[in-house]
Amino acid sequence: MFLDRNDILILKEFLHKNNMQLKELTGLLNLKERSIKYKIDNINYVLSESGYDIKLKFEHYNLMLTDKEKKLSQFLRNFKIENYSFNKSERVEVLEFAYLFTLKAYKAEELEGVLNMGRSALKSDLYELKKSFARENLSFSSTPKLGLSVKGSENTIRRLMIERILKYFYVKDFYKLLLKDDTCMISRAVEFFAKNILSYDTKKIFDMLKLLEKKMNKVMSEEGFRVLLIYVLVSSFRTGKFPLTAEDVSNESFLKSAEEYKMINEAVKEAGETAFNEYEILKFTEYLLGTYSYNFKYSFYDNWVKMETLAKEMIKNIEEETGILVTNKKFEEEVIRYLRPAIYRIKNDIQNTAVDYKKVMERYNFLYKATEKSLKSLEEFLGKKIDANEIAYLTVYLRMAVENYRKNEKRETDKNIVVVCKYGYGTSQLIKGRLDYIYKVKNIKVLPYEEYLSYNLDNIQLIISSLNLEKSDRNIPIIKVSPLLDDNDIKKLDFYLERKIPRKIEVKKIMEIINKYTFLESNPEMLKELAEYCNDISYENNSAVMELLPEENFTAE
Repeated sequence: MFLDRNDILILKEFLHKNNMQLKELTGLLNLKERSIKYKIDNINYVLSESGYDIKLKFEHYNLMLTDKEKKLSQFLRNFKIENYSFNKSERVEVLEFAYLFTLKAYKAEELEGVLNMGRSALKSDLYELKKSFARENLSFSSTPKLGLSVKGSENTIRRLMIERILKYFYVKDFYKLLLKDDTCMISRAVEFFAKNILSYDTKKIFDMLKLLEKKMNKVMSEEGFRVLLIYVLVSSFRTGKFPLTAEDVSNESFLKSAEEYKMINEAVKEAGETAFNEYEILKFTEYLLGTYSYNFKYSFYDNWVKMETLAKEMIKNIEEETGILVTNKKFEEEVIRYLRPAIYRIKNDIQNTAVDYKKVMERYNFLYKATEKSLKSLEEFLGKKIDANEIAYLTVYLRMAVENYRKNEKRETDKNIVVVCKYGYGTSQLIKGRLDYIYKVKNIKVLPYEEYLSYNLDNIQLIISSLNLEKSDRNIPIIKVSPLLDDNDIKKLDFYLERKIPRKIEVKKIMEIINKYTFLESNPEMLKELAEYCNDISYENNSAVMELLPEENFTAE
């Protein structure tokens, strides 16, 4: 007396129609006619045994539904999940929800009964779930006699919980959480495992958020309000056993300086939410700031809660503008750390006084211009123009990332390089000639665009082209250049290739030689002028950048 995913799909098709062609079903389910006819017999048997006067029957090649009392939707809503045969991917999906939404460990038998599965199937599913959790840097922890529980970053666990609630539930009247589809068996199973968190008083959270809106004299977007309500619900559920700590919160001083932080403290006390510690309030503040810090046509969840979405877009733009690969986890985290306070400053017209944009433009004009272009997506997201000082601030951030890349990047003279142009001659030969003249290069392969599309790039370290090429999934730098390699092109290529003529003379070495024979007092202006003349990047990194932004101020706060 079991139904599976395909059986339910067939029945749900008849919620809005009375008949269906057999060939439609074969296309929908990717099954042969004989298999579909067998399924119809099984569905009719289950309907009859469940006491419903509903029947599916074939007339020629047309499947008809007889449902005089219009009770099909009632049957689907009331069908017991223990009589549903979950497939593997469905079971893993439900198990993920179960482990995220529990404050205790689960024993195997507790899960086997709900999902109608055996021990060997459960072990196999948990192995798949373990791999899925590992991608989020989460893991299973085993407690003797109690079972398995999930361990890892509290921020990650809460983010995944918010994602799952948004996936399966909708918020009615701004505070009631109801299933989006109560005829879906996965949703029904998920609801079973969500019963503890659903028992929390969401109306109390709703009232607290409305009080906050009144205190701030600002209106949150509908999506922002909904996500914030779910976040506070998840926090209330988790904080008793798994409270946030200092390591879960970044930009602490910035958040504490926001007026909203004080208002949240007041609102939480008035609402009687005594379980929230200081770090819960800080994280609450971070979420709240995002609800009105962006252009409403953009998703608050994707671009504030999951700030890495916006950070990755910015980094991609920076790489395209500069031709410099800066992608790494640490830099992405730094950009995220920079973005939230920056968005708050920009939306609230707070001037960034940490840097002088004129000095940054004077010293790093190319990088400043590239950063300015890369911030267009952020301007669209905010619906507001970004001022010069804010651009300069990120330019200095980027400069530091570039210098870190330079330290780690090996400029071997035997790099395998591909030069791509439309036809493989003319333009590409000009580029190859200029590369041979300026840089210590040995292995340059010239390719027409069509051949490049199918070329094996496994051993290629650098791609240079006059065309707009899509970024390779192998993370190979792609540098767009003009045929004659202008000054900006050479600046890009200098990050990856060694010049035949030395690219720099170290000021430090010059001073060592001078002081070997006579004492010369170190003069900052003299050192700066020498560095500019010698193009000493190491001196620039250690001195000039820090001069623009003192080290103690070089934070996103």
